[in-house]
Amino acid sequence: GSIQRNYDIRDSSFIFQHHIFLNMTVFEIFNHALFCKNIEKLERLEIINECIKKYNIESFKNKNIKVLSGGEKQIVALLRSIILKPKVLFYDEPLNNLDNASMNFIINILKKLYDDDVKLIIVTHDNDLLEKLNCETIRVLDGAVLND
Repeated sequence: GSIQRNYDIRDSSFIFQHHIFLNMTVFEIFNHALFCKNIEKLERLEIINECIKKYNIESFKNKNIKVLSGGEKQIVALLRSIILKPKVLFYDEPLNNLDNASMNFIINILKKLYDDDVKLIIVTHDNDLLEKLNCETIRVLDGAVLND
């Protein structure tokens, strides 16, 4: 489907190639994201605990982001974004420098988001990712949109 041009920017989430995290635990990072959306404390705790359980990240929920691997940080960045329930997700190079387990984890989440009608706008040089997602693709080369 196409993206409506009049969606509210507050209904979108951005994940950049180089993440900027506050010096916090994973739990605190999720809590901070939800706090910034004015979600009440009890609801925040419920959303965070559901996310941790659903995506099986209990083992590092209380770890500081600085001690996590690159793949774990990428997973945290994606989960931090999706707990906000965006209608549009902007994602820059989601699989850059990741191990296979982290890649598969992220691809599966992106497929689920796409199936749930979240609009994914992904910047990537990874053609394998585009094939695995099997979604509408717009190719750009040197600033020009290419026709497939």
